[in-house]
Amino acid sequence: KAALERFVRRQMEMFQSAPFQKEKDPRARVLGRIDAVIAIFQDPKIPKSCLLGNFSQELAPTHPDFQALCAQGFSCSTEGFTRDLSAAGYGDAARLADLFLAIIQGSLILIKAKKDVSIGVENMRHFKSYIESQFPRKARR
Repeated sequence: KAALERFVRRQMEMFQSAPFQKEKDPRARVLGRIDAVIAIFQDPKIPKSCLLGNFSQELAPTHPDFQALCAQGFSCSTEGFTRDLSAAGYGDAARLADLFLAIIQGSLILIKAKKDVSIGVENMRHFKSYIESQFPRKARR
């Protein structure tokens, strides 16, 4: 449990201190977060695995304490993104943040199975294109 809590805390710290957080425009923060995940997928030094996702798959179904910790960890990981999506005017921000998380977790599984990190990069680029097409930058007056 301590390892999982530490992992979630470190992930939160990493994203809270990321350069995109300095952007004043929430849309720029949304796109910056997606770009940050792309960079993580591209970085050969960063393992392509998520302790939270692994524990969710392996322990949550049979261990209620871990299920609760995993659910809480995923909620923590989407809070900031949900807030930025909402501030930028993106429809159902919580569901969109969950979709983002599902794409990341699914990509990690496929990367492991196929030994191909380009899957994560391309999935994130596709998600970014979707965000940009559905929610274009508003014209400035």
